[in-house]
Amino acid sequence: MNFIYLAINSFTLDLEFLFKSFLSPTKKLELILIKYLLIFKHLFIKFKLGKNNFKLKGKTIYYASPLYGIASIQAMHSIHYPMIKTAKIKNLQTIFDVGASVGNFSLMLRQLNPSSKIFCFEPLPNSFITLQKNFDKDINFKAYNLALSDTTNQSTMTDNFETSSISSQGTIPVKTDTLDNIFVQEKMDKIDLLKIDTETHEAHVLRSATSALAKTHYVLIEIMIANNPNYTISSLLSLLHSPTYNLQLVSHHYYYLNNNPENLTMIDCLFENILFSDPSA
Repeated sequence: MNFIYLAINSFTLDLEFLFKSFLSPTKKLELILIKYLLIFKHLFIKFKLGKNNFKLKGKTIYYASPLYGIASIQAMHSIHYPMIKTAKIKNLQTIFDVGASVGNFSLMLRQLNPSSKIFCFEPLPNSFITLQKNFDKDINFKAYNLALSDTTNQSTMTDNFETSSISSQGTIPVKTDTLDNIFVQEKMDKIDLLKIDTETHEAHVLRSATSALAKTHYVLIEIMIANNPNYTISSLLSLLHSPTYNLQLVSHHYYYLNNNPENLTMIDCLFENILFSDPSA
């Protein structure tokens, strides 16, 4: 039954990817074929993060897991790209990817914005190494091997790729810093798009990002509903406005457990800062 469910979801994602991605029809079909070939391959060959890769459009891409690695790339094109398209977001100059993993989101944006400056934040060592490989020789890319939070300190993370998060029960030591600190350190004057996907740690990131948010145009946040001990939707939304910034929802996508609308697990929300003033305009 579980196999049937996964197969149906995979085929559904394939169809959405075919209709929604900006890639050419040939490249879409090529990526779908690669997905199933790699799934079959890893039935017999053990997956190694940072070692396994494939080529698409002449670029070597390192994927994140044997089962969901390519599906994650498809999801960026099928879910996040339509959200960005709906909001008519173009010509991004500065992108911050908080909780970047191996860089699937930023890789998609790099194809749309070839000259933008991309800053990625990924605390897990193996994911960070893989992220760097995915942006090898990209002169407008910079990666931080740390977790953005509400303090500059040390913490620990759980060792589970699919749901890794900062936790007192974690076994992997990680550094933490704040978005405001990084914003000043990099001498930024704005962030065109800030994406935050930190597995229930989103509120911690926002609490110490008030100065940066005032200079940010768009914010894409993964809001966890199920099994989230760190915040509720209302407490998170309270962090999205102040005298210097005010984030208005412009697009969203719901995720349900077993495709059951009664079991909402997560929401991707894209916000626009209606108080934003572009210093380069």
